[in-house]
Amino acid sequence: MPLGAHGSRARFYQKVEVTEGVVPTGNWDQFPAFALQISANPALNSDSILSSGTTRDAADPYTGIASVDGSMTVPVDTVHFGKHLRYMLGAASSSGSVNYTHVFKSGATPSAMASLAIEKAFLDITRYERALGVRQNGFEISISPDGSAQASIPLMCLSEVLAGSSGAGTPVITAYTRFNAPQGSISRAG
Repeated sequence: MPLGAHGSRARFYQKVEVTEGVVPTGNWDQFPAFALQISANPALNSDSILSSGTTRDAADPYTGIASVDGSMTVPVDTVHFGKHLRYMLGAASSSGSVNYTHVFKSGATPSAMASLAIEKAFLDITRYERALGVRQNGFEISISPDGSAQASIPLMCLSEVLAGSSGAGTPVITAYTRFNAPQGSISRAG
């Protein structure tokens, strides 16, 4: 977290991009998360050439291609987690009018997977870190007999920019209702 920022004033926003890597317009969704880490990491490559000077010392390292990636840890809840599944697996087949059943299938084509823009807003220091072209790269669900269910989602991104103001418009805040661990079920090949 940036110097001077307080976690209680941090907000996380996301929106599906119309064009991958381009900041979407309109109002973004605010989503709950335990942690969100996205950063650009320039690779530092070493050169194995010998005898480039008067000694056998290796040459100085050089900067390679920067990768932008990270992860987020989110609660498994009744609304936001379904969005994360849709972003990763494509649209679900849904049925029911009161008790809903959503069926997601893996193996979606890349065009069916959403490209997102994610913004970390630190409201007390007016700092906005925006990642563009974000794709979810899998997930792990932590379920135990006691406690809350949560998911870790690795992320891969096209770019990260520091913005002077928020691009989230008027954030859409959706009710947050957590699943308790015994309430959820996941079936395989069913």
